[in-house]
Parts: sequence; structure tokens; C-alpha cells
Amino acid sequence: MKNQEVREHKLSLFALIAMSVGLTIGGGLFVLTGILVKDVGFFLPLVYLIASIPMFFIIFPIASLGAFFPVEGGNYFYASRFVSPMFGFIIAWIFILTACLGQIPLFTLTAAEILKNLIPFGSKEIWAFWILTFFYLLNLTGIKPVLIFQNIMVSILVIALVFCVLRITNISNLKIDLQNSFPSFGKLLGAASLLSFTFFGSNAIVELGKETENPRSILVKSFSLAYPLVVILYIGFSFSIVSNWDQAIHSGLSDPLIQVVKKNLNPLEFILFLLAGPLLAVITSLNGIFLILSRSIQAMTRDKIFPDFIGKHRFGLSYPIVFTIIYFLACLGLFLDWDLETLATYSTIGWFFVVIAQLYSIIIIRNILKKQNWNGGLLSRPLILISVILGGIGSIFFTGTLISNLLKEDKLYDLFFIITLGFIYFLLRNHILKRNHINLNHLNANPIQLLKNNKDFL
Repeated sequence: MKNQEVREHKLSLFALIAMSVGLTIGGGLFVLTGILVKDVGFFLPLVYLIASIPMFFIIFPIASLGAFFPVEGGNYFYASRFVSPMFGFIIAWIFILTACLGQIPLFTLTAAEILKNLIPFGSKEIWAFWILTFFYLLNLTGIKPVLIFQNIMVSILVIALVFCVLRITNISNLKIDLQNSFPSFGKLLGAASLLSFTFFGSNAIVELGKETENPRSILVKSFSLAYPLVVILYIGFSFSIVSNWDQAIHSGLSDPLIQVVKKNLNPLEFILFLLAGPLLAVITSLNGIFLILSRSIQAMTRDKIFPDFIGKHRFGLSYPIVFTIIYFLACLGLFLDWDLETLATYSTIGWFFVVIAQLYSIIIIRNILKKQNWNGGLLSRPLILISVILGGIGSIFFTGTLISNLLKEDKLYDLFFIITLGFIYFLLRNHILKRNHINLNHLNANPIQLLKNNKDFL
């Protein structure tokens, strides 16, 4: 009965928009705005606008791919079918493992720190554990409660940001000396590169293609509505901060954003802002990533890369073994003395690998469509090819930047260890399956037939 409930529930346009916005707006908005306002001052809204451009070219073609060929677990599926099964597994392995060990614990600790500032008892780790446990239990109940929670929380988050913009923006306080205060090109580019990561996340909705109501129209439409909304919120929020910025007063503050907001709101409004702003930004991302990771694991289970029993509904619960694995790994990251920031960076690198593979898959699919004289809709248009090229260049640049920074800090070796573990597991699993006449390397043996089976979208 639970299987039927999960299959029949389809994601609406609003649910996809809420998931996209919740996955995109995270703690980075509140952390990086306060940090970079010290460097670029009044031009921070412009930097947010500049940062949004490369991410548009990265995410738009991926949304088009999801609309043309909707699947469950697209972070793994597209690369495994149109690049290489081993490569598809390895990049998904990097993202999933490091997100569980680093990104999720980091999200929960950030949320716990906000709560602990308002309710000062208990340790931050204990608060984080209970937050993590709540989302684990919520996801076990099925996708419908998860989406209801996401829809409500994202709506409150957007309202809180709009309220803050309207409440604290002080246009009369803006005094800009363009000649003396305009940042250097290098500083502008560096700040924009850093802020680009705050726009990452909405591409993950391709994980939910099979669970989407009319994915051909809704997936692209949800991105077309969610992404501009995020850009407007980022620019508006950063503008409200810089309109209250006084370099002489705020340059020495460790957290200038919080001080600016606190100064312009009454005590009750400030508490509500912390709960509805930074806290919800983190927990909506946390809620979304639980769902996204589970879909990739499910896709690999269907391909038998993971044993069948992992992907089954049991005891009236939604994928209990999958979510328990995610929960267990996240608990390890939470309570063991690991470098969570580095693991979270590994996760971002893994996600960029996924994106690069998806963009490359689009090129392969376009070539097949052209040779077979098939209509690929939006995916066949020149705009998509231009976006793929620009998005690929941006993805390679950002990935190289992250890897270069890790190399300088001598923190890249653990990533190689994680990749090696995944490589060994895949080889062993493939060897075991070959005894049962199943060869994982044959998953991408016939991409033309794969697209033919997608006849409803041709």
C-alpha cells in the first residue's frame, strides 16, 4: 500500500518550485553576504547579479534534459547511460558519501547553533542530532509529508526575506562614490565566483523527474520561475544590507550582517528573522538533500549496483534502509572529529562532476537526435548548445578553483581515497554480478534504444 501511495503522488509545479528554492537558498546567503560586504561594499547586489549568470547556463540545460528525459536519480542515471556506468557511479558516490558525512552534519550544526543562541541549553551537537533525527523520521513517512513541510517552510522563508528587505532597506543612507569605491576587477571576479555557489541546488530537481506531474512542461517552468525568484531575493536582501552599511562602523565586526539586521529590527522581529530566515534556509536545504540523495541511491539499487533489499519499502515506511544509511553516515560525521568543511567541499566537487557529466550527456543526446532525425523539443535548440558550452566552461572553472584551493591547503588526498573506495567497490560488485550473467558495463550499451523507449517525449 505504501508503494502505491509513493508511485501515485505526483509533484506539482509549486512543489518543484519550493524544492528548488529550498535547495538553493541556504546558509551561504547569510554567511557570504556578511563576509563579502566588507570587500565590495555597496556593489554587493551587482556581484550577486554577476554570479547568477554562469549558474543559469549550468542549470538551464540540465532542467531541459530532465524535461526531455525524466528519470528518478538523474545525478547518477544520465552519466551511467550516456558516459559510462563506472563514471556515473563514481561521481554519484563522491557526492552521496561526502554529502552524508560532511554536508548534512554541517547543515544540522548550523541550524543547531542558531537555535542554541535563542534557547541556550544543551550542547550544539545534541541539538544537531535531534534536528537530524527529525528529518530522518520525516522522510521515512513518505514524499508527501516531506513536500508539505518543504512548501510551508519555503513560503515562510520567502516571506521573511521580503519582510526584511522592506523593513530595513534605507535608500537615503546610500552614498556611493563610484570613482573611489568601485572594487577592482580581480576582487569583483573573486567575490562573484564565491557567490556562484549560493545559486547551486535547483538542478537537483532532475532527480524527481519520474515523480513529477507532466515533467516535460513543469521541470523547465519550475526552474524558469524559481531561479529568477532566488536572484531577486538575493539582490534585494544584499541591497537591504548595503543600504545600512557604514564601512567605518562595521568593518571590525565579526558578523556584520547580523548586526545590521539586529540594529534595524525590534527584539521580537529579530528573533523571528533568525527563525524564519537563516534557520529555515538551512533546514529546507537539509530536507531537500535527504530526498535527493535517496533518489540517487534508489537508481543505483535498481541497476543492482547496491543489493536489492536496500531499495524496498518495509514496515509501511518509505525506503527505510536507504534513509537509515544516510542517517547513520550523517551521525558519524556529526559526532566524529572530522573536517566537515572539507568534506562539504568534496560534496560540491562531486556535484560539479555530476553537472559536467550531465552537460556532456546532453551533447551526446543531441547528436543522436540529429542522426536519427528525431525531435528533441527544447533540447534540440541552439540555445541549449550555447548554454551547455558556457555552463561546461563555468563548471570546469569552478571545479578547478575548488580543487586548486584544496591542493594549496594539502586537503585533496582524502578525496582520492574516497574515489579509490568507490572504484574498488564497483569492480567487486561488477565481478559478483557477472557470475549471475549481469554486467554493469552494459548499462550504456544501446543509448539509441534507450531514447526510443522514451517515445512519449520524442
